Amino acid sequence: MDNILFFRNDGSKLSKQLLSLVRGNENSNNYESTHIRVEVKDNTIKVETLCYSGGDSWYNDNGTEVLKSELPYFTAKKLGIV
Repeated sequence: MDNILFFRNDGSKLSKQLLSLVRGNENSNNYESTHIRVEVKDNTIKVETLCYSGGDSWYNDNGTEVLKSELPYFTAKKLGIV
């Protein structure tokens, strides 16, 4: 069963590590209104950003799948993987 988690891009260590996993992060709109969606699957996680503004929301089309074994330990621990 997949779990879906949402995080606000608040500049914390966790949000920075999650953003570093997102494909094309250097070109993404990673502002304070940006949130991070993490889908935890059996062997991978899918990380992508989305934006909320004025009651509207949209995904930034940058979803990236990462093997759980490739996650930084801190990130895996915060996501409850280890």
